[in-house]
Amino acid sequence: MIGSVEIKTRPLRLAYLVDPGNAAQVREAIRLASTLWGGIYCPIIPLYRRTPANWLEKPFKPPPAEKVIRGYLEALDPDVLVQLSVKVPDYMTSGGLEIVKGEDIWSVLDEDRTRSPRYGLGIFELLGETFREHFRYKAKYPMRVILPTIPRRLPLFWAAVFGEVPARLTPILDAEFREPLGITDVAFTPDDVGRLMSRDTLFPSRITRLGLTRNRRSGFGRKARVFFLDASKVEDVVDFWNLRLARAFWPYRSSCRTSLH
Repeated sequence: MIGSVEIKTRPLRLAYLVDPGNAAQVREAIRLASTLWGGIYCPIIPLYRRTPANWLEKPFKPPPAEKVIRGYLEALDPDVLVQLSVKVPDYMTSGGLEIVKGEDIWSVLDEDRTRSPRYGLGIFELLGETFREHFRYKAKYPMRVILPTIPRRLPLFWAAVFGEVPARLTPILDAEFREPLGITDVAFTPDDVGRLMSRDTLFPSRITRLGLTRNRRSGFGRKARVFFLDASKVEDVVDFWNLRLARAFWPYRSSCRTSLH
């Protein structure tokens, strides 16, 4: 008997551990996430020692910092923790999750044997799939692939919006994909954002979503929500990044034919 089987998979879910308010660590987390399949949906977790004062809702006491961080882990359910912070609390190291350093993600490139990261699927595999899907044959309505130049003003926020490829990976990207995909570097101002967000434009944060669809909870999509933030504050950018996870469930669907007995 012949039947149809539907297979669902999801990317490896990494959680990036950073020190609160450390812009350099958060930007490194964004850069690493921009190179992995599903990376835009990987959380950034600030390792608070004390619960932020702005979390206080009088007359209630704020929850302990450890409870907040454990809440992040329980809600976001990562597979691997990536340490970008200086230290990791003892209660996290004893939690059973693997903890790796940020430099471990692409350490295999040093061995000159592979274009894949040590964890998950990487940007070079995604760019290869992008070529096969959109550039192998001449399309009537072609896609374009850009690398936005992150402005000096509010750089962390714009990196969170568009993604950013680490300088270490750029030489490989230039040598193997820039010409086949027609990749262009684009400097922009806030007035250009609407144009860059057009559906025919791919940039790092969109490339990480290749093949992913988002399921919505029943009724959730019927209500619009607006998040107000101060884009100059590291904590607000981290919240902006993590809020995108609230509606992401990562079901990548494919079908195959198989024999059933």
